[in-house]
Amino acid sequence: MPGHLRNAYYNPGDQIAITLDPSGRTHYIPKEVVSRDDLDQIVTEFEMSEQTSKAAWLVFVRLSKLQPFQDGNKRTALIVANHAVKALETQNYLLIPENPLDRMDFTTALMRYYAANGSAEEQLSFDRLYRIVNMPVSQSKPTEYEFPDAKTKHYKIKETFSTNKHYDKNQTY
Repeated sequence: MPGHLRNAYYNPGDQIAITLDPSGRTHYIPKEVVSRDDLDQIVTEFEMSEQTSKAAWLVFVRLSKLQPFQDGNKRTALIVANHAVKALETQNYLLIPENPLDRMDFTTALMRYYAANGSAEEQLSFDRLYRIVNMPVSQSKPTEYEFPDAKTKHYKIKETFSTNKHYDKNQTY
């Protein structure tokens, strides 16, 4: 049932859990029934804020943690956050880091937000995530490192490894 708000009392497919670690031992289980009031609260808090990109990223993490749908929650949350800051008009989009290491840090911070117990832990996790997405673009691109070499005096090493090889692609993280 695409597009409906999750209600695990009536639809067993709406009973979801997000695996928080590669071992599969730790899970975040969102509330079983998501209501329009839950969504309205997130929207209202954004409308009452200064409506900055930081406030939009808070919309993203809160919607992601709420998990209002069976699938596509992070994609939907990113679209909503970009709409909130009028990114289509300004061309100043909120983007998930492209660099694999930064993306892993981003995902880890988001998983910490999911696992947070209480607003203080959520704030710490959000601050960590926001620092990652707020890095200057030049810092988030892969870096070339120079090492001495006997023949040429130096050579460059570029990123050559996969950071996702330990994760099951069929899992939600």
